[in-house]
Amino acid sequence: MNPSTSHRSILLSLALIAILLFFIITPIQSSPLPVDQGSSYPTTTENTPLETTAPGNSNTTSVDDGKVFTGDATFYSPGLGACGFYNSADDCIIALNTEQFGPGNPNLNPNCNRLVEITYGKKTVIAKITDKCPGCNYGSLDLSPAAFAKLAPLSAGRIQISWCFK
Repeated sequence: MNPSTSHRSILLSLALIAILLFFIITPIQSSPLPVDQGSSYPTTTENTPLETTAPGNSNTTSVDDGKVFTGDATFYSPGLGACGFYNSADDCIIALNTEQFGPGNPNLNPNCNRLVEITYGKKTVIAKITDKCPGCNYGSLDLSPAAFAKLAPLSAGRIQISWCFK
């Protein structure tokens, strides 16, 4: 193999790697969330109006709108969620059970960024869907610690809730 053929092979390999990285990283970086200037990750703000569907998705309503669901609420440590962006324990977000989240590319899921109103006793919190919970039963939600703490102390661990899409 002569040196010029070897260099071409290396350049082709590097180009292929660059293209693959572009397609892997691009969905993660296209988060619709506002970016907090003090943080390198997108964040959510509870009182800020939010999109109710995934970017580019025209499905703004669902057959489940207005229906009240019941199930368990637990909490988890957020990070990179199934919807393709980062959240922290301080964000008021949830992971929707797999059955209600649905199949397909999670970054394009119509439930991503939808708001839900969750009730426990006389307390209510509004949170945004940013993740999927594979271990949750139908009707159950996994909440960020911030969202869970608005309903019950974290020491409760698991509570019975009712909720609906907003």
